[in-house]
Amino acid sequence: MAADLSESVLRQLSPAQVRWYAVQSGWKPVDGIKRPVIVLNHPTDELTQLQIPTAGSDRERTYLMGEAVRQLAEAEKRPASEILNDLTALHTDTLRLQVESRYAEAGTLPLDEGLRLFHAGRDLLLAAACSAHQPQAYFLRQSYAPAQDFLRGCQVGQTERGSFVATILSPVIPEVSKSLFTNGDTAVEWEQEPYERRVTLLLMRALQTVRGALDLGKTEQVLQGVSAGVSANLCDALAAMSPADASASVHIGMSWSRNRPRIPSTIPRRVTFAHFEFSIVREAGRRLRESVEPRPERVEGPILSLQAEPTQLYEEFQGRVTIRA
Repeated sequence: MAADLSESVLRQLSPAQVRWYAVQSGWKPVDGIKRPVIVLNHPTDELTQLQIPTAGSDRERTYLMGEAVRQLAEAEKRPASEILNDLTALHTDTLRLQVESRYAEAGTLPLDEGLRLFHAGRDLLLAAACSAHQPQAYFLRQSYAPAQDFLRGCQVGQTERGSFVATILSPVIPEVSKSLFTNGDTAVEWEQEPYERRVTLLLMRALQTVRGALDLGKTEQVLQGVSAGVSANLCDALAAMSPADASASVHIGMSWSRNRPRIPSTIPRRVTFAHFEFSIVREAGRRLRESVEPRPERVEGPILSLQAEPTQLYEEFQGRVTIRA
């Protein structure tokens, strides 16, 4: 069993839980097995089998469950600890924010940097949630009610090793019928997905758009990515993740809930940004914010409050008016 797997977490895993995860990942159940195990064949190699214990002492079950997790990790080419965390969060999409630097090698970060990472992750999700409702270059208040409700449903997950990995869990509604993501990636297919899943899909698409523009050296393409979920708010949140170490990088990944396993093939699992790129992203955010022109609108209703603080008498100023409409 891998040494980095928590025995207490392994003991809490139910065989049905692991079986569900494996089947959704393509493993094929084998019928007629009379031993106290659930046996599944590898998705592509029938000579490789996964055995999930259903009986035995706590020690035996813990060991065999660890071996099952290790096999799943090998099949997916991911760390076993990451698979274990996903098994305990089957009903969520897991956003992983990983800082890779000499400061994070021990699995810790300075307090301020760690808090900033979590806060930036929250803001990334909020920006994507607003864009999932209606893409815009800049959201002044981000007060869209479903976006705020979505955030309230998210949870902080267990931090992980591998430098420093912060996790945020986004709940996902289980699918009743198969998702449409089979042969394409169209707006119609996206509309069939629940709002929570559209948020996480759009977040990764937006980050992919930013990453692609940086790779091509055409940073102006970031400004053209509004329809793909790019906004000034998203750029600001991403820029806030800039690590203190100039040689560091930040990996942003998403593990998709097995409740809705079908994901467009064009959506990446992970994107990476180097330290020097965060200043470019910050500038792109400023440009997107300035590209939004104020437009006059007429609104009528009883005034509830007026707020403004002009610096000098008769000087032009901006303020906030709250109207019941």
